Amino acid sequence: MENDEWEVIKWFPLLRNNSSLSSSYSLNANEIPFILNKRVIFLGTSTGWRYEYFTKSIQESHPDWSIHLVEYDSFLKNKNNLTDIIKKGDIFRIETPEMNFEVDKQIFIRGYPYVKEEGFWCLSSEEINALQFDKGRILPFRQWYMGYCDVLNTVSTQLANCHPHALFLFPHEIIRTFDKTYCNNLFTQNNVPTPQLLPKFREYDALITYLYNNHIDRAFVKPQNGSSASGIIILQVNPRTNQYLAQSTIEMDKKRDEIRFYNNKKLQIYNKSEDIEKIVNFVLQNNGHIEKGFPKARLDDKLFDLRIVVIAGVARHTAVRLSYHALTNLHLTNMRGDFQDVYVILGEEKWNKIKNSCEKAASLFSNAFYSGLDVGISPDISSHTFFEINAFGDLLKRIKFAGMDTYSSEIREIERSHMQ
Repeated sequence: MENDEWEVIKWFPLLRNNSSLSSSYSLNANEIPFILNKRVIFLGTSTGWRYEYFTKSIQESHPDWSIHLVEYDSFLKNKNNLTDIIKKGDIFRIETPEMNFEVDKQIFIRGYPYVKEEGFWCLSSEEINALQFDKGRILPFRQWYMGYCDVLNTVSTQLANCHPHALFLFPHEIIRTFDKTYCNNLFTQNNVPTPQLLPKFREYDALITYLYNNHIDRAFVKPQNGSSASGIIILQVNPRTNQYLAQSTIEMDKKRDEIRFYNNKKLQIYNKSEDIEKIVNFVLQNNGHIEKGFPKARLDDKLFDLRIVVIAGVARHTAVRLSYHALTNLHLTNMRGDFQDVYVILGEEKWNKIKNSCEKAASLFSNAFYSGLDVGISPDISSHTFFEINAFGDLLKRIKFAGMDTYSSEIREIERSHMQ
């Protein structure tokens, strides 16, 4: 593996090697030397959907369990130390910090020294502190990620000194799943289907030349460490007419002294070459990740893909995501489909093949008790591919497997793992 593929993990030696973490964290029954006390320590934000849904789910399905929230804001300000909170037999859950701008600012500040050294776009502590909330504005992708890696390193250091406990997700697995280039290489090396990874470029013209020379008419340009479709660009090239088209969640605001970029739930269409160049360079010059486009199958008149959640090594809950365009994320006002319609198209053999492939992909992240995989299926149903694996990909509202939602299924499987 090339050194630059490890560029994130090298900053955090504690998280680089699994052996540096105590085996007492494992959810393997043979390695848990304690009785679960039916308490979840939840690192998250009270302002977000995830804490609300997790709490509601567990209260309904496991009323004898309790949940203790550790707010990111307090944790980042050193007001809480996990060593003082986690008791023997607790289960620790790390969730993404969501819907809290002040927490994001603290994370950006932590990421500044790393990204400054790398040479990517970044904002100083003074600039971050001066920011006012501006809904949808895209701030330095890489800086947030590197700051969050630093947060997870702090989490891991504290966990190493805690009483024996169990984890839903090891911190280093979260770091790995947030790195699209790392995951693509890992899947490729282990014969897990994934879109073709294209070389990195810092400039639009170099990317366009490469696409022309290699007869590639469609590429996905993404932030290497982004999430929730933020900053994604679908770039189409017509070599016969020398015309370009870009579809993106990026909205470009030219009304100020400087151009600002925003996330927009409505897909933006760009057909002017100068605008396409601006948004592509914006992503490329901030650690862009580029893949060859993978066409998706249709249900009726809509494209679709799947979000499949693997829990304890088994593919379970499945969401069908429908869209009139290639980005199917549900928060982009797209639609849900009926899994039975997909099953009719696939048949049992192909569906079992996809499930087995999901379980193989998830097994490459052996210290993640659950993960969400985004799966694309080719138009002729002959093949599938994994666009991403998501450490925080288990929030699937109203989708059940064996009568349980994702959160209650996770608790049930932890109980079973411990009892075996």
